[in-house]
Amino acid sequence: MTDSGWEQYPKRLRNYDPLREDGNSYDARLTMDNRRLFTEKGSMSVDILDVNRDEFFADDKRPETFEDPEKFEARLTTSSANRESRLYYLKAASPKVLSRSRLHIPQETLRKILTVHQVMPGFVDFLQAFGRKASSTDTGYGGCKRRIEYTSPNKPEKQRNIDYYEICYNIKYVEKNYRLPDEPWSIRQTCVYQKYEYSKKSSTWILVQPSGQVQGRIQEVFKARTVEDIEESVHNPLDLHLVFLSAAAENWRWYYNSLEEALVEMTQNALYSSVGIRETVSLRAPPTPGTGKFDIDFEVEFKDVQNLQKFEEKVQNLLLALETNRDTITTLQKHNHQLQRCSLELEDHIFTVVDDSLDTYLVELAIHKRNIQALLHRIRGRSRLLYNVLDFRNAETAHRHGQKNVDFAELGRRDSDLMMKMTKVATREAAAVKIVTFVTLFYLPATFVATFLSANCVNFVEETIDGRLVQRMVISKDLILFAAITVPLMCITLSIWFIWNRTEANRVGEEIGERPRASGHYS
Repeated sequence: MTDSGWEQYPKRLRNYDPLREDGNSYDARLTMDNRRLFTEKGSMSVDILDVNRDEFFADDKRPETFEDPEKFEARLTTSSANRESRLYYLKAASPKVLSRSRLHIPQETLRKILTVHQVMPGFVDFLQAFGRKASSTDTGYGGCKRRIEYTSPNKPEKQRNIDYYEICYNIKYVEKNYRLPDEPWSIRQTCVYQKYEYSKKSSTWILVQPSGQVQGRIQEVFKARTVEDIEESVHNPLDLHLVFLSAAAENWRWYYNSLEEALVEMTQNALYSSVGIRETVSLRAPPTPGTGKFDIDFEVEFKDVQNLQKFEEKVQNLLLALETNRDTITTLQKHNHQLQRCSLELEDHIFTVVDDSLDTYLVELAIHKRNIQALLHRIRGRSRLLYNVLDFRNAETAHRHGQKNVDFAELGRRDSDLMMKMTKVATREAAAVKIVTFVTLFYLPATFVATFLSANCVNFVEETIDGRLVQRMVISKDLILFAAITVPLMCITLSIWFIWNRTEANRVGEEIGERPRASGHYS
């Protein structure tokens, strides 16, 4: 076993076929995703579990952890002729964010693993679903890829001998994260790769981010097998896949129950909203007089629609995960049937046991899928209900606003009628003032003349001229005093009026936002 040519993986694989794979594409993708998928050179933590035939699997036997790249590479290129299985555990670099963590292995080390064990390039497709991501992507990517190489491909299928087969898939499962109280469950995935070499009766496994439950189950499986069971398992290479599938199928029921509870909590406001009541009653309102009961209503907001939409997308992703798991199990079942038709020197009941187990998982997945589809129907129904309640509430609000507008219009009409009456009264009063003003102006000259003549400013003196008695008007000195007092008072009065008029004009201009002209008038 050698890792020479790892830099050019997968083009240096012995069975590389450019008709089926694009080696340059796989090489470029590994390089492009280096920082997203892998840790830096020298930083690694990979577990290896070797299981040998006729060897007692002790209780304290655990996978060996390698953090030194040189020691790991030395172990990588060594192999025991009695080895039944070797399992590589590729762990997350940050276990606290398992779903979005890089793999705790450098790209160079992974390339060497893939080169030493001649892993098919399709493994990279499933590997790219891991690593650091800004959001949950590749939820719908799954299925299963496999390859069977025969030692005698020209013989009939029943007479063919298998050289080796490879099978790889991503299995989705749900697990409690114990981090987010609002979302305690997370959809996670494990990548499983197996290469079984018939001549050596040996399997190589690469498990990407297996759960702690799966690792414990693997330990139990190898511990529980007797020597005869081990010999049987050598010739029954698909047995261990049942561990991954059964572990992945375990929590779907409880996750579904939590989703139902979340849906009820999220949409109960819409279900119990008192549609048809104009006024929304507060939850803290006093009880209705005479009944002792509370009139309770529930507020419905557009935010509820947004939250329900996010919830629906989460359930859609769950449905995609179930579909990919179903495709994976279907392919495994097909692979099991194909192995059964080949000459593997195995009894049919060994394949029947695996086939029955796979059928059971398919039935469970069908039940979960049916429940999730029913949940999606309820979500869409609740979404329509939320929209209808919001539309009804909007119509109620528009009706109330329309009624208020009608009331305001009535008030405006009444104000208009009142203003019209006031205008008519002002018009009549203005006509009366005009008449009074005209009468006053008519008598004003006579009044002025009478007042002027009655004052002491002008006197009439009788004189005898040529024996005739003549009256002559003589201006009195009091006229000068009259002018000296009247003219200044008139100027003072006009000045006061001008100043007051200018000040008042400026004040009004500031109130209406206009600047007065120099003459005191406004544009």
